[in-house]
Formats: sequence, C-alpha cells, structure tokens
Amino acid sequence: MITDTKVQQNQKIQSPIEDSPQNASSKFAQYEVSIANLSKPLVLKCLWENAVGFSSNPGIPMVPALTPKLNIKDAERFIQECLHKKQRLYFDYFFFQLLRVDLTTGTLMTKDYDSIYGIGSAKKAVEKARKITDENNDLKNDLDELRVECPELSGLATELTDTE
Repeated sequence: MITDTKVQQNQKIQSPIEDSPQNASSKFAQYEVSIANLSKPLVLKCLWENAVGFSSNPGIPMVPALTPKLNIKDAERFIQECLHKKQRLYFDYFFFQLLRVDLTTGTLMTKDYDSIYGIGSAKKAVEKARKITDENNDLKNDLDELRVECPELSGLATELTDTE
C-alpha cells in the first residue's frame, strides 16, 4: 500500500504572509468611508432612509408608509442627547431599522451595514449625504452672492437661509 505523505494546503486558509499586520489596514480599507466633512445627523438620516427602502426580495415592495418618518431634526436631537451623555455614536437599531453603524469618528466602517443591505449600500447612502451637502453649500453660496448683488433682496435671502 502506497501512501502519499504530502499534505495539501487548504486554499481557503490564508497564508501567514497575507494575514500580517502590515496588510491588516489594507483589508479594512475596503470597508471604510470618510464622513469627516459631513453632518452626522444627515449621514444617519441617509443610512436610515437607505435601510427603510431596502427589500431583499425585489418582487415584494417594501411598505415605507408603515415606518415612522425621520427628519433631520430628530436625528440631530438624538445625536445631541448621545453626546450630552458622553456616549459613543453607535446605532445598532435606529427608529426601528437595523443599522449597525458607528458615527463617533470621521470614518464609517461599512462592513456590518453592507452585510445586511448589500455591498456598497453604506457608501451609496454617504454619497447621497455628500450630494445633499454640496447642494446646500451651492445654495448658500448663491444666496450670499444674491445679498451682495441685490441688497434690497437680502431679507428674502435671510428668510430662505433660516428655513433650512
């Protein structure tokens, strides 16, 4: 009876070189999205809205009418309460939606959120927040220009800015 003494390496087990500490940061980089210059209540709202609109079965539409509405003021108030209590901004569930996100730092780890709602869904929500921020900045810049060019309309521009 002839036996082969060679042990085959399982391809699913990663080699120690690939698991070295130097490569650890690059592995996690694919799950990181920068939220440094974005409003945390806005990011939370966009992540929540993305979760509400998610349906694992495209044949069965979600019923967003049954979920409570979330506005930016509610998200801002909740974040302020967390900060006042000196708590981390980790949201496992928020307004009846599973999120599993931590907004404490300027970097959002998307692995848990994406494992629930699909790869790239957290990044999509952050991009929506970034787009809203850019549009609001453009509007504010336009209103500032309006104040300079037409001083008689500065009261209107102030009213528009206050309603945001």
